[in-house]
Amino acid sequence: MRHATLFVCLLLCSRAAHAQSEESDVDVVIRSSRVGEDRRRVESGTAAVTSVDVRDSLERWSATEEILDRLAGVRVRRLGGLGSFSTLSIRGSTAAQVLVLLDGMPLHDAASGTANLAAVPLSALERIDVYRGDAPAGLGPAGPGGVVALWTRQPRESSIRASGTMGSFGTRRLTLLGSAAPSPATASSRLWLSGNLSYEGTDGDYDYYDDAGTELVSSDDVVRVRRNADHRSLTGNLRLGWANPSLRLDASTLASASDTGLPGLGAFPALRARSGQTRALGSLRATFFDLSEALPRLEVHLDALAQQDHIDDPDAELSATARRERSITARATGGATLHAAPSGTLDLRLDAALTRETLSRTALGEPARGRTVVAGAAEARLRLGAVRVVPAVRVDVVTDDDDAGTEISWSPRLGVRQALLSAPILALDLRAHLGVYGRSPTFLELYGDRGVLVGNPDLVPENGVTGDLGLIADLPRRARRGRPRLRAELSVYAVETTDLIVLVQNAQRTAIPRNLSGARVLGLESSVESQIPVSRLVGFRAAGTYGLTASESRERGPTFGRSLPGRPLHELWLRLESRIAFVVLGVDLDVASTAYVDEVELVRTAPRYLLGADVQLRLGPVTITLEARNLLDRIVERVPAIPHTPGTPATLPLPLSDYAGHPLPGRTLSLTVGTGSP
Repeated sequence: MRHATLFVCLLLCSRAAHAQSEESDVDVVIRSSRVGEDRRRVESGTAAVTSVDVRDSLERWSATEEILDRLAGVRVRRLGGLGSFSTLSIRGSTAAQVLVLLDGMPLHDAASGTANLAAVPLSALERIDVYRGDAPAGLGPAGPGGVVALWTRQPRESSIRASGTMGSFGTRRLTLLGSAAPSPATASSRLWLSGNLSYEGTDGDYDYYDDAGTELVSSDDVVRVRRNADHRSLTGNLRLGWANPSLRLDASTLASASDTGLPGLGAFPALRARSGQTRALGSLRATFFDLSEALPRLEVHLDALAQQDHIDDPDAELSATARRERSITARATGGATLHAAPSGTLDLRLDAALTRETLSRTALGEPARGRTVVAGAAEARLRLGAVRVVPAVRVDVVTDDDDAGTEISWSPRLGVRQALLSAPILALDLRAHLGVYGRSPTFLELYGDRGVLVGNPDLVPENGVTGDLGLIADLPRRARRGRPRLRAELSVYAVETTDLIVLVQNAQRTAIPRNLSGARVLGLESSVESQIPVSRLVGFRAAGTYGLTASESRERGPTFGRSLPGRPLHELWLRLESRIAFVVLGVDLDVASTAYVDEVELVRTAPRYLLGADVQLRLGPVTITLEARNLLDRIVERVPAIPHTPGTPATLPLPLSDYAGHPLPGRTLSLTVGTGSP
């Protein structure tokens, strides 16, 4: 199975508040989109959350994981170039400790418990919300990392858009967007339809630095061309909605098919191993408004996912024996959300859901695996003048088919937000959060894949406590078009985990999951963004994020006090952008310190210093964008030799990678042409 192999490298390391209304000429109120409602819930909450509008993504060669990698507290890890398996960590979490949703549907599969961000084309999305640490309890069983909510496009008018990209290493992309949204001005209801079709492909034949698997010996190092790293995928998304003053129906579906080479480690390349995936997921939601004065809204939903993965390794290049695996995962969820407003200062939200997920890997001669989860959540939003208090609790009851026991996980949490200053020129908000979380082992962690991952059925659920304190500044208090503005945020956080599930990699590159009795993560995250419009034709923008993540094992023994795998201490991202008439120029810098990938701090990844630049021409309905990533073509960095022997070089070359042994591309150029109404 594709995720079974890739997941080894991976882990080494709600829906509404108050509905906006639109008044027509005939005094008919049409309810706004769920995206619009959730924007208000994001802004009125106490969580550390960043909301990113990505509606102009067609104009650039951008991927979902690249947008996320620029946000405070977020780190994306890739196994290679375009189409390679990509996941994210938030605040030093593992990938399985982050919940990723698409229109409210979980994107993870039943086996690995993680979501591949590369499988969701950015062109299908309208907005991305990233909750760091705290998140609304009704969204799902969030770990200490938080929640990433991806929202597909809802049209505001009828339009057709298209774009095409050509780039280095045979990279190409074609995207077509279409939407129909009849105006509600003369009708008592509204119907909308949007669709997205995207093809992506690459040959993946980039140069990389091969250290032959001997970090301390540089005499055998050479530069090679990556082979069997090609990728092809086709993704389609369709969203249909209908609304009147008392009811809104919303259906969304996404289907994809991909074929990807598995090139293996840079020092030990695999030339024939392949993986593929076919996936379909869909959701149907019905929202009833104005049930009563105290019950303004009820939402019921049904989500489903079906996914087939395959991995072919005929020459045993990735594991000890030749493999040809097929696996099928399926998940179905039904639930309801009730919103109540018993008073003008109190909002209540109650969630209940039932989930059934299964995993079948008949090629391995295993029995089918199954799991049932019953969940409930309650959240209150209390407004006391300038103070907002949000207590919440969530309970998940997990029952595995082959285990007579039942695991019950309670996740109480409390969020507070205080408006320290609310003047026209400056707004200061203080927010804090404290919560408890729990996570059950995934099927892959429990049973392995009989290849590069050995299962551990003795794993127990991990549990932890997470908290943060943050300050948000807006200058001025309300942003206005054409006026300078500045927004800054600073947060500190802490996560204390018991029985943390980690993957321990041995010399044969086989990994075994185990429970680490204790782990601690302390961190700081900051972000700043400024826009300075000089005139209608000239403007400047600057943005940056910085993260400090100090992690350590608290387990007694040789690993006590050592950093947790896959967590760099420092991360920095900066971007400067200028607009002069129809020309937009930009430059960005991505910096990350080295990170160890093992428990005893012997194997590490190289530090990262990546410079990028782009120029965009906006010629009416046509945009032309030329972009350069890793402009200086840095594929290797020199790091201190550990251990250092007298008479030998004090520094050694280390290939650029997110996961040790899986090199990343060097300089990458791309040209994108887009046309159509925004």
